[in-house]
Amino acid sequence: AACDATLAELAASGELKGKPLELTLLHQPAGLAAKRLLTAGVGKSEAFKPADARKAVGAAIRSLKGKAK
Repeated sequence: AACDATLAELAASGELKGKPLELTLLHQPAGLAAKRLLTAGVGKSEAFKPADARKAVGAAIRSLKGKAK
């Protein structure tokens, strides 16, 4: 992806851990036309279940509700 380096840097620094329901909003991510990119953690891949994705999407939607476009 266009912002792999940014995400890897955030993970290495500990700012992005991928814990379940952890949300991180990136402003003007390099290499993307988007003004913002919201990442949502779902936990360890070995324990991932489809319900985890539903929960993460719900948390992301709640987080973005009411934010300016």
